[in-house]
Amino acid sequence: MSYDIRHPKRLQRVHKVSLGYGIPLQYSVFYLKNSCRLDVDEVWEKLAQLINKKRR
Repeated sequence: MSYDIRHPKRLQRVHKVSLGYGIPLQYSVFYLKNSCRLDVDEVWEKLAQLINKKRR
């Protein structure tokens, strides 16, 4: 998984959540270890809420 986020606070929040699900290869690139479909869906849902531009 990788991301490119410009907003500093949003970037930190996404990074923190990503650390719980994967191994960081670079600051914004993660290897999702042993992920089943439910885990991946859970990650995407959490990240979608964090990066929603309408929410700060």
